[in-house]
Amino acid sequence: MRVLVLGIGNILIGDEGAGVIFLEYFRKNLAPNPLIQEEFKNGISTQLVFLDGGTMAMNLAHIIADFDKVYVIDCINADDLEVGDVVFFDYKQVPTNINYQGSAHELEMQMMLNFMNLVGDLPECKILGIVPNRLEPMKIGLSESIQKSFVKLQKTLLNELNKDGFNLEFKGDFSIEKAISNYRNLSSVN
Repeated sequence: MRVLVLGIGNILIGDEGAGVIFLEYFRKNLAPNPLIQEEFKNGISTQLVFLDGGTMAMNLAHIIADFDKVYVIDCINADDLEVGDVVFFDYKQVPTNINYQGSAHELEMQMMLNFMNLVGDLPECKILGIVPNRLEPMKIGLSESIQKSFVKLQKTLLNELNKDGFNLEFKGDFSIEKAISNYRNLSSVN
């Protein structure tokens, strides 16, 4: 199974960048595993790829279509949820209280997934969402409540990827502050 873990968000708007900063935190905390690839390679039947999708949305369609399954990590809104709450759901069964519209992305991720679904190119897709606190222009960082929620994000994603057969080990020796720092110094993110 080829699986893509896709972090979405704008790191320049505070908590809106939670998806990509969590992706950096998560992948840097994984023990080495031969199934983790730096990029998609044709001909490999089982692989796990992590990708910072930033705010590219529609430009990601051709990449997403090449995988069997995708996990999208992104900010979500919901009237009955609190800041820092984490939700996990199938894209085709979005809970009625979840609003994926209105984020600061250039083009809504949900719109791009809808287009892919309409043309039959969308693989199995799961959304790992977090409710943001601060959307502050020109701020690279996360609120304390979002950082505390990374534990739940980490446990949920690790559990799901292990169900997919990747047998990953989370080391926990790479801090959230280091992940944020890497985005402040973009040359450290790879």
